[in-house]
Amino acid sequence: MKSHYKIIGRIEKISFTEFNINDVDAKIDTGAYRNALHCSEIKLADGKLHVTILDHPNHPENITMVFNDFKTVKIRSSNGFLQRRYLIKTKVKFGKKIYHTSFSLVNREKMKYSVLLGREFLKNHFLINVNFKYLIDENWRIIKEW
Repeated sequence: MKSHYKIIGRIEKISFTEFNINDVDAKIDTGAYRNALHCSEIKLADGKLHVTILDHPNHPENITMVFNDFKTVKIRSSNGFLQRRYLIKTKVKFGKKIYHTSFSLVNREKMKYSVLLGREFLKNHFLINVNFKYLIDENWRIIKEW
């Protein structure tokens, strides 16, 4: 019986197709429910959300985006406090597939990785082998044997 789950490592590459941003390191985080994307300068003006994304030491370019479609959600952060965050929907390329998913926007400048992939995205699709990083390429070939 063949499993439909793809085996991924604890860190994988992800591309944001709508932002024209490719090959960003994403931490696979089964402790997080939602995906998170590093942003700074998050401003609401004229009913639109203005953000600078991925201005992180690992991604030094500043990319400014404006979102018309967003919502506010309550998220319990890793330190246990409840936060209000903006949530956007976008498309990402992960392996050879395009996924429609959402990301909460948060300042992660003190964190090693600017992108987290949480359980909501991972469920029903992936199994995680925490012994490795970068187990897949865009053709879902196993890069490292385990």
